[in-house]
Amino acid sequence: MFIEMILPRLTRIKYHHPRYQGEREPIQPTPYLTYPFRKADLARVPIRARQPDITRKIDYEISEGWWYSKEVRVFSPPKPIRHAAVDFALPYGFPVAAPCDGFALSSYYSYPILDSHGNPLIRDGKMLNFGLGYFVQIYNYKHKRFVQLGHLSDVGEQIPFSIPIKTGGRWQPTNHLQTPEEIMSEGNQSVIFVKTGETIGFVGYSGLAYEEDYKEGYDRPYKIDPKLVGTPTIPHVHLDEFQRNYRTGQKDWRRDPFDIYSFKENYPTHRNGKDIGKEPLFLTDRNNLPLFADS
Repeated sequence: MFIEMILPRLTRIKYHHPRYQGEREPIQPTPYLTYPFRKADLARVPIRARQPDITRKIDYEISEGWWYSKEVRVFSPPKPIRHAAVDFALPYGFPVAAPCDGFALSSYYSYPILDSHGNPLIRDGKMLNFGLGYFVQIYNYKHKRFVQLGHLSDVGEQIPFSIPIKTGGRWQPTNHLQTPEEIMSEGNQSVIFVKTGETIGFVGYSGLAYEEDYKEGYDRPYKIDPKLVGTPTIPHVHLDEFQRNYRTGQKDWRRDPFDIYSFKENYPTHRNGKDIGKEPLFLTDRNNLPLFADS
């Protein structure tokens, strides 16, 4: 389809060299990120359920790219929908590692999906939710950028959790709109400094479950039973890189760490032989592939 061929090129022109408001020079795409998981964890060989004599390595896949794939365009007409992030499919509960140094905080965000009449969207008799769910946000002070890792099943014990606020049927996160000055201020109890490769959470699908996966009154993430709750998606970690527009509080100046700006089929992994973009935000190895968090 022509639109899927030309869209990545146009998107890259618009997003890859953004200008902060009031500045004339574009932001240079200087590499500073790693994959949000460790190679050593992928090399583990867990025993498969009901097959104690069979072992396997864990692998990862790019389950969504900058534009959502056709399979998930179920909430609007069948046209390209901007995802503005990258999703890595990994087993439920797999450790998520910090992809850079920075000041980390966590909170929760979800809301019910509504139909054209304003009623909750129901699938298979269950209400659909959307949102980042449990997420960890990291502010990298050197590059003055934010990274968010979302849909976690739990966050690292050392990461401060900011209790969300419920407004109607929507859970709003807290403390995530702090300015860099507030984040780095002495005595800020809502953040903690983390190093690249440090475990900050665990893979899940929070925010996308058939039931709310945050329970009111909990001061830490409420751990759901994935076998009981269910979801229309697969376990994955969502990664997006951005800066805040402090007038609106919205994410702005977002960039694709792979410099691909396309659909999931066009993203490289360590086994499909595809090429990364010319100006990635990922640090790369000698094969020009992103480094793992423990490299």
